[in-house]
Amino acid sequence: MAPERGARGGRGRGTTTTTGARCDGEGRRATTRGRGRGRGRGRGGGASASASAEALTEGEKEAALARSRAREEAQAAKRAAEEATRTEAAAAKARAELEAKRREIERARETRAKAREGNASPSRPDEQALKGRDSSIKKNTTLIKKLRTITEENGAALAQELSRVNVSKYVTEAATACVEGKMKSSDVNAAVEIISCMHQTYADFAAPLIAALSAYVLPPKPETLLKMAEGEVEALPSPLQRRTKLRLFMELHLVGVCPEVKPVLDAVKELARLEYKTAPDLYQHSLSTLASFAKTFAVEMLGAEPEVEMASNDFILAPDVQKAFRTTLNEYCDRLFFVLMEAFSAVTAQEREMSRLLERTGAISEAASVEFAALTKVFDGLLKGATTLAEALSRELPEMKKQVEEKVARGGTMELHRGGVKSSGERSDMWEDEEQQHFYETLPDLRASIPAVLLVNATNENETEAERLKREREENAEGRSAKVEGLIMRLSDSLSKDKADTICTDFCYIAARGGRRRLIQEFLSVHRSEVDRIPFYGRIIATLANVFDDIAPAVSEPLKNEFYNLVKKGKRANLSERLKNIKFIGELIKFKVFDDLAVFEIVKSLLDDFHGDNVDVLCCLFDVAGYYLTRTPSTSKRMGSILDIFLRLKAVSKLDSRQCALVDSAYYKCRPVQRVVVEKIRPPLHEYIRELIYLQLSKHTLDKVATQLRKLPWDETEPYLLKRLLKVSKGRYASVPLVAALIARLSQYYPTLAVRALDTLLEDIRFGLETNETWMHQRRVANMRLLALLYKERVALFRELMDTLYLIISIGYDGREAPDYLTDTIRLRMVCTLLETAFKGRGAISYAQKKEIDRFLIFFQRYALTKDVALDISNDVMELLSSMNPRMKICETYEEANGECQKLLEKPSITPGGMEPVMEEEEEEEEEEEEMDVCEESEESEESEESEEEHEDEDMDDVSSDESEDESTDGESSTEVDVDDDDSTDSGSETSEQDEEVKVRAKLSRASLQEQREFDREMNKFLGASATSMLGSRGIRNHSSANPSRNNTGGTIAFKMLVKNQGKQTIKELNVPERAEFVANVKEALKAEEAELAEVKRKILTSTYHDDDAPAIPGPRGWRPNNRRSEHNISRRL
Repeated sequence: MAPERGARGGRGRGTTTTTGARCDGEGRRATTRGRGRGRGRGRGGGASASASAEALTEGEKEAALARSRAREEAQAAKRAAEEATRTEAAAAKARAELEAKRREIERARETRAKAREGNASPSRPDEQALKGRDSSIKKNTTLIKKLRTITEENGAALAQELSRVNVSKYVTEAATACVEGKMKSSDVNAAVEIISCMHQTYADFAAPLIAALSAYVLPPKPETLLKMAEGEVEALPSPLQRRTKLRLFMELHLVGVCPEVKPVLDAVKELARLEYKTAPDLYQHSLSTLASFAKTFAVEMLGAEPEVEMASNDFILAPDVQKAFRTTLNEYCDRLFFVLMEAFSAVTAQEREMSRLLERTGAISEAASVEFAALTKVFDGLLKGATTLAEALSRELPEMKKQVEEKVARGGTMELHRGGVKSSGERSDMWEDEEQQHFYETLPDLRASIPAVLLVNATNENETEAERLKREREENAEGRSAKVEGLIMRLSDSLSKDKADTICTDFCYIAARGGRRRLIQEFLSVHRSEVDRIPFYGRIIATLANVFDDIAPAVSEPLKNEFYNLVKKGKRANLSERLKNIKFIGELIKFKVFDDLAVFEIVKSLLDDFHGDNVDVLCCLFDVAGYYLTRTPSTSKRMGSILDIFLRLKAVSKLDSRQCALVDSAYYKCRPVQRVVVEKIRPPLHEYIRELIYLQLSKHTLDKVATQLRKLPWDETEPYLLKRLLKVSKGRYASVPLVAALIARLSQYYPTLAVRALDTLLEDIRFGLETNETWMHQRRVANMRLLALLYKERVALFRELMDTLYLIISIGYDGREAPDYLTDTIRLRMVCTLLETAFKGRGAISYAQKKEIDRFLIFFQRYALTKDVALDISNDVMELLSSMNPRMKICETYEEANGECQKLLEKPSITPGGMEPVMEEEEEEEEEEEEMDVCEESEESEESEESEEEHEDEDMDDVSSDESEDESTDGESSTEVDVDDDDSTDSGSETSEQDEEVKVRAKLSRASLQEQREFDREMNKFLGASATSMLGSRGIRNHSSANPSRNNTGGTIAFKMLVKNQGKQTIKELNVPERAEFVANVKEALKAEEAELAEVKRKILTSTYHDDDAPAIPGPRGWRPNNRRSEHNISRRL
């Protein structure tokens, strides 16, 4: 900031402030602010300063711009220099390669000229000189072996060895060895030198060499192919060897070993004569051979412009010979372009069909993909060979892309697809599925893979017996009859599409004229028990009928005649023979071998006499070919009318139930019911739950799935999650334990899930018992397994399992409606599944539970003996009984099992009315604490609490049995009764040893009027007459547990009674007279308990003064420190 003051102007004063900042990273931009007060030149000074600042800024901008331009020019110059360097390096490399190629061509020409000069006037040694060389068999054998492996490396050594060995006696073998040996293109020059050396030494070497080369490079004849298929000839030479030997053949002509060019020209003409449709593989081989040959000898053979100037001594073919070669190759190239265009059209058409199929169905079939890959491979091979040949002949390839675009434009780019319209890439309506369509329509093209000479159609129908015998002798001499018999023996194993196609190919290679008749005879004599071969026989017949015109009539006519002969026989004809005949006809209909008119004549004859076996035969025909005939455009209309008649005849004819079922099945086979499959759309949350449960749930992902489910909004997803978890029958069998573990994991955070899952599962089990539908059997067995696994996961209780077991064997026999048939063994399977899954081994259950399971098994034996079971179910039941209790008595008859059950029911511990007790250990103390909290409301709460705990800790089996018997007679509803065992004679000393609480669930039956009166009379004796007016029968019968407290009125003692009202437990006060024996027993028990507790307290207090090494004071009788409930009760009292 710089202030300036005006030099002139009395009172004028000006101030100029300049602030600078960088602009665009290249210069400074000055911002000038002028503030002036006064008059005169003070303001003029500020304006001049601003002008100078702006001038400075513009100069800096121009300088920065100039520097930027200079940098860009430098970078451009650097890039141009680098590009020039790369271009120069590439040009130098190209020049070096061209120079190396030129030197190689010149060296080859020099070698060729030198060899030609030597071969033109060879100085062959005389016989005397040859005798001086080694002519032993060993040396000649070694040399001939080496001639089979001529390489560029061993060429010089082999030439020296030739000068020392006399091969005059083995010239033919040596020539054959030179031709049959494998060599690479780089070994051709070395082979030319060796062969020239042999030619200059032996005059008779050239003739066998030319003959061997001509036979080697020519394409194989059909007879050779036939012998190769029969194993008489080894494999043909590879395309690489044929290509290399043709080049060697031409080189030998250029150097003068082969003086005539005609053998080479004949070989080229033979290779160019092959047709693509006759032998595609051989055509590809010949194309690669001719393309390489034309490229290598384009200068010498075709008169092309040489890359290197020709020398005066270079040999070039005569113009007429060049013209002959050019003409042959040009004609071949024209046919090649036509084949190339067809291959390209096939590839583009298949690609177009695949794109349409992908657009409409979203997927491409495997067959379409394989076909496209094969067509692409063929086209690539043809294109490669055509490109090389066109370059050698100086021709251009046809513009295939442009022609395909014009073809598509003429065909139109818009298509309307309506209901029944199908593209060529989709499955036709004539077939039920794509696999069936592929079987009946995609037949192997034998003309493309078999030489045409083997597919001779002409047959001599007027063959005399002598001619036939002569032909059979010739075939037997050639071994073809034996091969036909071997092929017919393979027909019994042709139960697949590939094997059937292989038999067709092998039969064409045998080419026996009598083999067709023998094969047709075998087809027609198929046994009626081997009808599963008929579809594959039909495929063989249809495949051979495409190349042999006499196959189809020779099979269809005998079948038609056989059908009418069987119809004439009537009931004498075997039904199996008729069904075999009509099935064969139906298969040939689908292969389009049998005439449609003949088919409808057969159908009309059967409809005219629609009864007996004709019904079965017509239904068989419709089952085999009815669907095809109904959907074929040429036969659908007539077939529809026939089906209407077919259905009306069923209504008016007297058919039995079996034939009616056959008619319905055949009709709906031709006209299947149209089913609309509606895909269920679920919310994303439900889809995610299904993904977790059905796909991701496993032993390793259990924690992860539980964590993900916990993250979901529980109120919204709990009903659907519960529904998915309980449908275990729709999942895998091994996933049931995982579902049970998942329910247990989730119930730790959402307790309502376990309750709802168990309730829903038990209700579903009961629903299955009441309905007993066959389709529910798998679901019911899965539910039993899930219930057992929930018990192992501590979600279900032992009491619930036993209730379910008793329900399975009793429902339907106790007045409740539930169908259970004599031969229905699903309940046995359910019981076996539950017990084996939950209690196998019986190691984790208590003694009381084991006794209760043994008791149930006796009732289960009685139920199982009422069933007519199969052997496997019987073995399962016996295995279950032996595994649950090996020492259990197995009842052999129902009477014996019923007697055992009656003994159990007659025991005094079993209350009348049909009660079935279920014993269970009480593991929860919440009910105990709840009862004690309620009892604290009484006046003597402390005393009541101690007496209640004492009663809960004692084992209650015998004392209250009479009382429970009286209470069980009024069975309005099923109640749970807690009975306290009080042995007054022992003052509680023995009862203290029992620390298991026992619950008895009773199934009560409604008592009669006489039983109610007897109950009231016994109650009056027990309580006294004064309590009769105060006690209601309902209150006495619902007596659950007593908690006494004194009442000041009337000389009675008040007891707290637990009553279940509408599923809820409530407490009512019951006044009992003091004179009652029950009150006296309770008082004595309370006093004994108080005395025992006082003694325990005293001993515990005195034990604190003893040393640590002193022996521990034993506890009172019946008190066990390891009992959780006893420790809790005593510590609370102390």
